[in-house]
Amino acid sequence: MTIKVVFENRSHHPRCIPMWGFSCYIPEYKLLFDTGSNGAVLLRNMEVLDITPSEIERIVLSHFH
Repeated sequence: MTIKVVFENRSHHPRCIPMWGFSCYIPEYKLLFDTGSNGAVLLRNMEVLDITPSEIERIVLSHFH
């Protein structure tokens, strides 16, 4: 199983923007787990990681703030 960390307070990819929050993408399930704390940063990091919004079929939100 592949898990791509899209959003975290430490960047695992030199072109991704780090920010408080968490999001990861699991391509095999077309699932985005959580969405981080900033939509613009989420979309930017998805673009860097070659994840298009149209390929996501499921979004899991672990909790509400």
